[in-house]
Amino acid sequence: MTTTESNQTQGRRSGRRDRAAAAPVAGSAGAVEVTNARKVFNGFEAVSDISFTVPAGSFTTLLGASGSGKTTMLRLLAGLERLDGGTIRMDSTVVASARPATHVAPEARRVGFVFQTFALWPQMTVFDQVAYPLKVRRQRERLRERVRDALALVGLAELADRYPSELSGGQQQRVSIARAIVYEPKVLLLDEPLSSLDAELREYMCYELQRLHRRLGLTMVYVTHAQSEALTLSDQVIVMARGKILETGTPRQVYERPKCLETAGFVGGSSVLRGVVAERSGQDGVRVRLDCGGQLWVSPRGVTGDAAVGAAVALAVKPEDLAVAPDGADRNCLEATVEAVAYVGSHCDLSLELGGERFRARTSKSTDANVGDGIRVRVDQEAIRLFPA
Repeated sequence: MTTTESNQTQGRRSGRRDRAAAAPVAGSAGAVEVTNARKVFNGFEAVSDISFTVPAGSFTTLLGASGSGKTTMLRLLAGLERLDGGTIRMDSTVVASARPATHVAPEARRVGFVFQTFALWPQMTVFDQVAYPLKVRRQRERLRERVRDALALVGLAELADRYPSELSGGQQQRVSIARAIVYEPKVLLLDEPLSSLDAELREYMCYELQRLHRRLGLTMVYVTHAQSEALTLSDQVIVMARGKILETGTPRQVYERPKCLETAGFVGGSSVLRGVVAERSGQDGVRVRLDCGGQLWVSPRGVTGDAAVGAAVALAVKPEDLAVAPDGADRNCLEATVEAVAYVGSHCDLSLELGGERFRARTSKSTDANVGDGIRVRVDQEAIRLFPA
């Protein structure tokens, strides 16, 4: 990270605000509608009959592990792959369809694409890299002005004459972003653009992408496997697995109120404790007798699906929702054994074991615990999510 990037990151951490956002690009819209999209590679269904909508001007993230189909879906939006089923519309215009067969070429879709790798030509200056899409499209009117404007938006106006080898990783990625927006696309597609950067630079670039989104008002569709990026950047998160959509919601919804156990495990890093419903009690919610020993109460708002007495259930518990129990506490407390301790500066991560089940707790950095210790933890009743087993 350069000194400038470091200073800007520190400024944002301390609460310093950017200047007021500029108005969206004139004439931009960029609503995207995907209906029953399907893509097959050699008999493997990479995208399986999925449908979703990206509102114009929104920042939508496709979030999932490797092999979930998120990058394939992004390439379908860009026109780099052809649909085997379904339809894609941009601003109500069909740009791809399996029946009748329709495939609008990528360069005619008004989309920008930022690749996972920087994809810069080593022999070309920053200016020429950014000008390239305009030259290919024969859009030479005001070319120099448009390139300068794009570079200014990403903070690289003074580096137009440099070559990629003379830039930091963050600067190279900003060149690729400038190249993607210089021809004023309606939709900007980003395929894990921060994955090759170090941790501090990723944080800085997240802020830069937020700023750029506010300034341009572009529709952005972002692909990542990193939940922190999805939660930080997005208006809408679409969680994917095995070529399907698990659920769609705001960052807060998918993190705090996931609709399925798989989302709870992937997005929230939740541990899963299985058991049987022992009691239902109005405002108190549901009491679950755990298979590993002990019991937990779940508030009514945390119950998903059937929770009849005697029903087998699975509880999703995020690490930060466990704390070392204070003296005298009894309700929603579990006696466990410490298997591992990781001090990470801002907090401690504990790996705990109870009756053969393992789960994690994120506790205060002052927690005094050692491997092999017995420990009593309290689980926040309001934060537990209950799902049918």
